[in-house]
Amino acid sequence: MLDYAATANWLVSLIESRFINETGLLSRTFPPSARTIFDNLDDVAPFLLHYGRQDFLLEQTRKLDESAFENLLPIGNILYAYKIDEYLGGLNAIYRATGDEHCKHLLIDAAHKCLSYFFGPNEHFAEFYDLRTKKPAKHFSPWAAGLLETFLEITDLVPELHGVPESVMQRWLSHPYVKNTGLFPFRASFSANGEMVNGISARLGMWCKEAPAITDFGQYPSDPGFKAMLKRNPLIYGLRRMNYAFRSGHWSQLMKSNTTPAFTMIALYARSKDVIWKTALEHWVLGVHEHMVQTEGVQGMYYPGNKRLETSLVDSFIFIDVLCDMYFHVTQDKTLLETATEIAEACLKWRWSNGLMPMSPKNARDHLDGQVDFSIALRRVGELANRRDLKDVSKDIMETTFNLHRSQDGLSTHVDEHGAVIPLPVNTIDPKYNGLALKGLIHLQSFDQNIYENPFLMDLFKDR
Repeated sequence: MLDYAATANWLVSLIESRFINETGLLSRTFPPSARTIFDNLDDVAPFLLHYGRQDFLLEQTRKLDESAFENLLPIGNILYAYKIDEYLGGLNAIYRATGDEHCKHLLIDAAHKCLSYFFGPNEHFAEFYDLRTKKPAKHFSPWAAGLLETFLEITDLVPELHGVPESVMQRWLSHPYVKNTGLFPFRASFSANGEMVNGISARLGMWCKEAPAITDFGQYPSDPGFKAMLKRNPLIYGLRRMNYAFRSGHWSQLMKSNTTPAFTMIALYARSKDVIWKTALEHWVLGVHEHMVQTEGVQGMYYPGNKRLETSLVDSFIFIDVLCDMYFHVTQDKTLLETATEIAEACLKWRWSNGLMPMSPKNARDHLDGQVDFSIALRRVGELANRRDLKDVSKDIMETTFNLHRSQDGLSTHVDEHGAVIPLPVNTIDPKYNGLALKGLIHLQSFDQNIYENPFLMDLFKDR
């Protein structure tokens, strides 16, 4: 029997001690390095706050000043809009819990910088801002909808944010790709020339990266010697920039690039009851059904005209989350729960004999965070659909995860179907995912409560 309280104490203590770098800041890597966790602050702050670690978090944030925005958040010289929301979200969580004025100041300063760097004429919300050229990208990235949802949560502190999420989301919804597929593109623009290039590149199968194109576009101060010299060469930098611009973003990534806008529209509907968001969500769900839902679960990417791809646990649990939230907050359409239940049952057919879930049906490894989030997704649909069996499996997966992933250094990122740890070059023990594992413990400790009857749990279990 897993001792929940003892496990929580062990994990919180480990995070506060073993994951601290030489400057005293919480590291994003283990062993600790100069890279901090602040671009993922919202992945740890709410859970540490739940366990009473306000002083630790205040000690961390008081080491920061306004320059942290430009010093800790960029990838090289590139500030990605999608990477900012968890910094603001974490600061917001700490401020709301403590009332700390320094934390409030950092939050408001960061929000003003977001408006300055990313928001422009015609409701343009740039994919990134180049600190070197001092120019925003001409493309937009729907992944950044997480930042728009954070704006909704802090408008009382920053009145200038009022109306920004609504105007940007409506602009994105008007894009031809969204209208034609029901899905959000990985990235796109409203420039006629830019979209012509996107269309040609798509027909040639020249797609931009399946993750933000950090490796194609950006400079890394940490790059050693010759590699750094090449990346900073103006000619090579220009060629890399051109290569990035000429690859098409007219494809869809479900996790983040699509689910984050969906969650933002749910939040907008919950506040306004404006039918525009309900209609857009229904169109989006149909798009996911048509292009991504399979008998084995949900695939993570859609390339127009291309064949079906393998399903994944991540994309399955996040779509379950959206369907459940949409059912509760937007429309009590039972078909949403039926679809969520079918996806859950399909995924459970992949389950290993040791009780864990692989990352995909044929994958030889699991992922710590996937166990946490899939377990909570099962609980969501189990509660709403009155399926006690799914709730019971949810609990079993979570307890098994703590038993099989635990080591003296923390919770391992991956194990195989025999429970053996799979080593990685970096982050075999990952500070971010150890922080997120606290969500799994809260899940177990609150198991006798219904998520959708408890605003605190609804907020805490959000996966943005």
